[in-house]
Amino acid sequence: MSAGEGSLSIKENKRISFIFVGIAEKEEEFLLVRRAEEVLRSAHNKWELPGGKLKFGETPEETVEREFLEETGYQVEAMKLLPRPFVHTWRYPTVLQHTVLLCYRCKLMKTKPVRQAVDERVNEVRWVSRTELKNIELLPGVRYFICLASNFKDRD
Repeated sequence: MSAGEGSLSIKENKRISFIFVGIAEKEEEFLLVRRAEEVLRSAHNKWELPGGKLKFGETPEETVEREFLEETGYQVEAMKLLPRPFVHTWRYPTVLQHTVLLCYRCKLMKTKPVRQAVDERVNEVRWVSRTELKNIELLPGVRYFICLASNFKDRD
C-alpha cells in the first residue's frame, strides 16, 4: 500500500482476488505490460506481468493464455506453475483488495504477436531486459517472480 492513499475505515469493503500471471522470456528479455489504472494511482503506468482473473469454467493455464493474448497479442502456452505465490494488499478508494498472485512460466508459440492487443487496461507492451528492469517502475511481485522463474528454470 502506498502512503497518501487514505486510511482504512472499518466500514470499507474487503475483497480477496486470485490473479494468474505468466512470464514469457525471449533472448534474455521478459514481456511486460504497462498498466492503465487511473483509479489506483499507486499502480497506474507501472509495469507488470500479463495476467488476470479466472473466468468461470477456465483452468488457471487457460486464464494465463487468454490474458496474454488479450493484453499483448502474443500466443503462449502456460507451462510450469512457479512454486510460491506473491501476496499484496491494494487500497482502492472504496475497497481493500487482498491479492494472491500465482505465476506460470510460459512458452511463446510464435516470436511475433498473432493479433493486436485489445485490453484497455494496458498502455504499452514491451520486451524488457534484466538491466532495464532496474530502471522502470514495476508493480509488486514482478521482480520476485522473475527471480523465482530464473531459479527454477533448469529444474524441469
